[in-house]
Amino acid sequence: MIFIIRHGSSKKSKRNIDEWSNIPLNSRGINESRKLARWLSSNKNKYNKIYSSDIKRAMQTASIISKELQLKVKPLKQLREFRINYKKSEKLVHMQNRIQRLMLSRVFSINQNNIIVTHKGIIREILKQNRKYKAPFKIKIEPGTLFIITRNKKCKKIVIRTKRIHRRP
Repeated sequence: MIFIIRHGSSKKSKRNIDEWSNIPLNSRGINESRKLARWLSSNKNKYNKIYSSDIKRAMQTASIISKELQLKVKPLKQLREFRINYKKSEKLVHMQNRIQRLMLSRVFSINQNNIIVTHKGIIREILKQNRKYKAPFKIKIEPGTLFIITRNKKCKKIVIRTKRIHRRP
């Protein structure tokens, strides 16, 4: 199984921010991350590795989870958010190729229980490339949302479930 998590809520900036800026989690994001960590810990799964975007808010979320599960976090630049800042934009095709290469690697091995902490745009691309959702932009991916990807043993299809550990006020 693969456990894909959108990082917890972060502090907002009033100015137009760069998606790669190191904005930290706010208190809600820390609590969301703790709840996710407790939920993951309470499962009977044995986790292999935690991979995270190297952006601060994702690393903070992964760090809280890693303490609970006693696993190290491996930061990966490939898990960074799609960069649409007007000065240093990333072409959509480059992000899609980056995710496609990552999905072919051991990080996305369905035979291991890996945890991946990343961003909304990356999660949408993962869902799109798995062809589970025809319109991934319609999916609401709140901070702290967990997606569990498994393979159906009978027909060998990819199955994606969404888990909300907490509710928004």
